[in-house]
Amino acid sequence: MTEFEGIGRALKLLRTRAGLKQKELAERAGITPAMISNYETEKAMPQIPTVESLLDALGADRFALLNAIEEANHRPLRDLTEVGDRTDETKILEVLGVRAATVDEEGHYMQVLEAVCRLLELARHRPH
Repeated sequence: MTEFEGIGRALKLLRTRAGLKQKELAERAGITPAMISNYETEKAMPQIPTVESLLDALGADRFALLNAIEEANHRPLRDLTEVGDRTDETKILEVLGVRAATVDEEGHYMQVLEAVCRLLELARHRPH
């Protein structure tokens, strides 16, 4: 299982909870309904800027997405709330399926996650 296996099912969970149809979400996010369908059925994997657009359109954040991924994969939910500018790194790594990692491996995973978060922030502030 990859770290983000179930992202399509998680996006569908968030969409249905928001009371949106695929077409409505697609319009809000600026993509086609066919792409929403492809993401939800995991025929395609959304790029980071698309994930950010989808989360904005859903009124959700990355922590809601991580919890939805957990739920979609039938794993226990974690308390993923931001504490200041940081989130408990161990909880995030556990959500992503990283267990029994060495300190060096945990550091590497956190560097990758921080890079992804920076990309998401850059994409959010990029002029459209």
